[in-house]
Amino acid sequence: METSLNRQNNSLNPNRIVSLDVLRGIAVLGIFWMNIQSFSAPFSAYANPTVFGDFSGVNYWLWAFGHVFAEFKFMTIFSILFGAGMAIFYQRAVTKGLNAFDLNMQRMLWLMGFGLAHAYLIWYGDILFTYALCGLVTVNLINLSTKRLSLIVAGLLMVPVCLVVLIHWGSSFAGEEYALEQMAYWAPSEALIAEEVAAFKGSWLETRAVSAKSAIMIQFSGLLVLSWRVVACMLIGVIMLRTGFISASLRSSTYRSIALGCLLLGVSLSAIGIVQNQAHGFSMQYSSDIGTLYNYVGSLLTAVGYIALTMLLVKSKFMLGLQAALANVGKMAFSNYIMQSLIATFVFYGFGLNYFAEVNRAEALIVVAIVWAIQLIVSSLYLSRYKQGPLEQLWRYLTYR
Repeated sequence: METSLNRQNNSLNPNRIVSLDVLRGIAVLGIFWMNIQSFSAPFSAYANPTVFGDFSGVNYWLWAFGHVFAEFKFMTIFSILFGAGMAIFYQRAVTKGLNAFDLNMQRMLWLMGFGLAHAYLIWYGDILFTYALCGLVTVNLINLSTKRLSLIVAGLLMVPVCLVVLIHWGSSFAGEEYALEQMAYWAPSEALIAEEVAAFKGSWLETRAVSAKSAIMIQFSGLLVLSWRVVACMLIGVIMLRTGFISASLRSSTYRSIALGCLLLGVSLSAIGIVQNQAHGFSMQYSSDIGTLYNYVGSLLTAVGYIALTMLLVKSKFMLGLQAALANVGKMAFSNYIMQSLIATFVFYGFGLNYFAEVNRAEALIVVAIVWAIQLIVSSLYLSRYKQGPLEQLWRYLTYR
């Protein structure tokens, strides 16, 4: 049955799937919840929470809560939605008699350019470049049967697991020089941290010098480890679109069962990961590889649980105003993602308010809440006058010329 929000949205644009917009809005806001750690603290503090700042009391529990309920969950949802969006774009291009494959490839190449600009001019933690590369692969698989896609997804999801196991096994044979290089990333010395803090408290040019190194590392690790999972999630998005899972087309009882099962198992695995990593003292030898696998699996299950919960929300008539606001954030997800980077770098870097390395986790979450409120309001106001966000419009223009 079509909800009131669906009817309201479809009266404005019959081509939009409301559940995707709501879910995309939740995902882009949730991503900022985790990214704030990288905006406000040194690079290594995201992977190793013990390396910088207070890790006790409220700050510890905020980290643990974020790790269990947010880390990689919203990025996983966004990857799934990206794949679904590619499938929709492809089908609509075919319907219009356009060359769907070439348009998708062109679209991904432009996104790659946006990602490079974002990574090297604004913030090193960009994900758009990785998405674009993975999108170039996904478009070549998008027309395969659901059965074949499912087999490919299973294989792709296993690749990072095998890589992590091989890296863990191989590290025991690596020399001391390799261990020192890895330790400089996992647990840098006070001198290295002080150097990074000073750079991000400097001018825009000074931040670019150290930021570029982090951007290169993220893009390299993205290609080596993350890209397998991202492509898998994009293909999951294609499958979920075909089956009606992310268009709120299934029965509410089905969504409830999936949400309950996935959240119980996913949250439990991520929580067990915290216990295991603490038992190993967040050591590089364990927590940088084997210790990541709990949340690797747990985050995927939790993300599916979140998607099921969102479909239940969309199918209901509950909090329609909030749903509409989230849908507007989702329609402008690209613009909002870049807006988050612009606001956060202004708040924390030296060319702005200069709060880098000066706030704890609780204070950083205040910034998150403020940005969420801004984007919920601004997105609704902007879309009351325009059909698309500014970057969405530019991306569309470049794609279609």
